[in-house]
Amino acid sequence: MTEILLGLIGAVLGSGIIQFFVTRHDNKKNDSIENKLSPIEKKLDKIIAEQKTSEKDALRTQLLVMMTVLPNNHEEIMTLAQRYFDDLKGDWFYSSLFAKWLKENNVEKPIWFEK
Repeated sequence: MTEILLGLIGAVLGSGIIQFFVTRHDNKKNDSIENKLSPIEKKLDKIIAEQKTSEKDALRTQLLVMMTVLPNNHEEIMTLAQRYFDDLKGDWFYSSLFAKWLKENNVEKPIWFEK
């Protein structure tokens, strides 16, 4: 009877120890993955920010070209302007240029243009 009791206690303790080591190993593995992913996430955030800046710069140039070369192409200019001013929150000195273009071309100021 004592042998059965000792065997049962040994089995319970043994499974507890095994469970402890498995859990400990899983936690270390998760920490390791998180540590490896953190620098990658930072680099991705930086790339996304640079992408947004590049898009804003290119769109600003397109908008200036359109307002200068094809000032009567209102639909295209308004599409570019909405993307630049509203979606990308661009400004720089273009808000005054765009406001001037609106006035010169008798185009009503859009709701999204709050400058």
